[in-house]
Amino acid sequence: MAAEPREDGNMEKIIGINAVTEALESGRRPLESLYLARSRAGIGKIRYLFKLAVSNGITCKYVPDDYLDRLAGRGHQGVVALIGTIRYEDWSEATKTLRQPVIYIDRVTDCGNLGAILRSAAAFGLEWVLLSSKESAPVNETVVKTSAGGSEYLRYARVESPLRMLEHFKQEGYLVLAAEASGVPLEKTVLSHADKVLLLLGGEDKGVRTSLLERSDHIVSIPLPGRISSLNVSVAAGILLRELCARLTHLPVE
Repeated sequence: MAAEPREDGNMEKIIGINAVTEALESGRRPLESLYLARSRAGIGKIRYLFKLAVSNGITCKYVPDDYLDRLAGRGHQGVVALIGTIRYEDWSEATKTLRQPVIYIDRVTDCGNLGAILRSAAAFGLEWVLLSSKESAPVNETVVKTSAGGSEYLRYARVESPLRMLEHFKQEGYLVLAAEASGVPLEKTVLSHADKVLLLLGGEDKGVRTSLLERSDHIVSIPLPGRISSLNVSVAAGILLRELCARLTHLPVE
């Protein structure tokens, strides 16, 4: 049995069929090696991953299930890859994107929630996700797996000074919307023909920080006629993104 691969500062593990498939197909990050469960070698998706990896010159091995368990714990679906770490860029570059809106995620610490938000962001064709540098979950293997690999199609930046970031976006012509349960329903919010939008999403415990709410152009919400007065932040993100993308003229949702 070969020695188990080791992560370093430049490489990390990702697990799961969808996550690894999207990582390979997107080509955004260098993939060093791929480990597949020998017991699942006959499964179509596993065979596809093997062929895709080999065709891209990536080391690929079939190994026993217990080897993968030691390498990545449970829940790997018979697929573990060693891949380059997420690259965080300068957040000011996000103002140049044509794929709107840009989202800023403020103090979302749960990896499952972050992964689900990234899945929605990728599904609606966004390019940029900005993350608070403190009190924020990292884009790690749990986030990548929860996003079903959607995280591999996005660009990321960490934000040290959220207020400075917000002001810069406004100077660049962005309309800033903050999601908050007490806000005006997004469907009733006048976007004034805006074609550039920065959407602020806050963690469930703390929400979007007050200083950002005070400087936002609109505080928006989702009307809830039922007995439950709030939504999980990742569910809310998907609903808000669908509404925004439908209203931004150059990014229609059919």
